[in-house]
Amino acid sequence: MKQRYYRQGDIASVYRRFKGRYGDRLSFYLWLYPILKSPRWIAVAWGGGATLLGRSLNGDFFRGIKFAINKIKAACN
Repeated sequence: MKQRYYRQGDIASVYRRFKGRYGDRLSFYLWLYPILKSPRWIAVAWGGGATLLGRSLNGDFFRGIKFAINKIKAACN
């Protein structure tokens, strides 16, 4: 996603590499394929959503929210 966001690198070679490694898996077509083959704005939005979903399922997202809330509370005191 970083390459799509900053418009760096060769997306075609990245696609070939990931397709060669993970092309037989459903998760490749569900998560990576839209990032690599969609227009840039869709790819960035899809990648951001996938990142938020992954972080939420892993518990990192809510831990970050609690951290931010505690920082705000500490700053207000």
